[in-house]
Amino acid sequence: MKEVTGEWGEFNVNDSSCAPKWTNVTKGRCSDSGRRIFTAKLNIDNLADVGVTFAKACTETGATFHGPSGEIAFKRPHRCTAPDAGEFEVFDSTCSPANDSNVAAPVRSFIKSTAHVELSRRRRAV
Repeated sequence: MKEVTGEWGEFNVNDSSCAPKWTNVTKGRCSDSGRRIFTAKLNIDNLADVGVTFAKACTETGATFHGPSGEIAFKRPHRCTAPDAGEFEVFDSTCSPANDSNVAAPVRSFIKSTAHVELSRRRRAV
């Protein structure tokens, strides 16, 4: 900007501070896979200015969170939840792979097992 003559110019330059970022990270519930769900908001204030949709920015914006075993980096969230949030799943030993409840599962309901079951076939004699 040149204030003496009142002239100014605007230039488009690459500036990482304008890039979408995940903010307001909150630790959430356990998923049925035994991972902790962290939810974060994508700062979308300037997306329209650069012609980027939330869906595109969400799937292309990575994040780093502090998990139970240290820093964990993600290339993108596991799920994008409109209008401006994403969900990241982090391993957490306090989460149960079957459920995160101390209430017994309803009768005849499906519960995941963490045990490996090996099936064998019996051959029929012909």
